[in-house]
Amino acid sequence: MSYFYLVSSMPHVVFGEAPPVAVDRFRLSCQGVLTESDLCDLHLALEGRAAEGTSDAARRWHGYDTQIRNAIAHIRMSGSDGDARGVMRDHPGYAVWVDHAITEAFARANPLERDEAIALCRWQAADDLVLADPFGFAAVLACGIKLQIAERSAGMTDEAGREAVDTFIDANVSEIQQIK
Repeated sequence: MSYFYLVSSMPHVVFGEAPPVAVDRFRLSCQGVLTESDLCDLHLALEGRAAEGTSDAARRWHGYDTQIRNAIAHIRMSGSDGDARGVMRDHPGYAVWVDHAITEAFARANPLERDEAIALCRWQAADDLVLADPFGFAAVLACGIKLQIAERSAGMTDEAGREAVDTFIDANVSEIQQIK
């Protein structure tokens, strides 16, 4: 099914910039426009449960997302004595460029740059979804995914980082004190 009006009115999301609209607001704007099954697939994908979706776009996103996660796990496990095969998940499709992009991301010494490179890989995977049907559900799903990536990146501030470190330290200090 095509969603010409919805796709043409979706916000323009730019990688590395703050999202023009919140993901939750975007979801609300899709209600009453998307079919019930497409709306369900949008919610599932944005909750990290695209594998439960029924649309081709949700299955394709599940494939990309799982391949990205597998590539990350493989690289992280390669430096240890563990076997990455135990954590690998089956997924539909395979894109050589994804493995290459994740390998390149992990070649960066700076963790923030590594995270940005992984986010860019996800962004490009979302772009790939649209190629098959630029005015269909895939375009709507890709926009939601991009908004989610932009929202996450915008939330990565120095202040948020300090709060996360303080919370981590507080939690671990109290655990250490309990052990004594």
